[in-house]
Amino acid sequence: ISNYKGIDLFDVNNPNSKELVKLVKKYPNLTLFACKRALARAKRRGKPIKILPQVEHDKPAIDAVVERLNSGWNYIKI
Repeated sequence: ISNYKGIDLFDVNNPNSKELVKLVKKYPNLTLFACKRALARAKRRGKPIKILPQVEHDKPAIDAVVERLNSGWNYIKI
């Protein structure tokens, strides 16, 4: 789950994008998630992000975090 400071990682033009795609293919339970609000903020600031197709981006990051916490996950900020 990435917020505004990390969504550049999910851009198709990021030099590491091929590695992310490999990770998603290697680990079927891995989900990449970009905050919907962060993407909108980047667009408003003139820095739109073209998201990798493997990245979910249909809701705010906080909603995704809360859903996971409510289902028993732990939160570790890195």
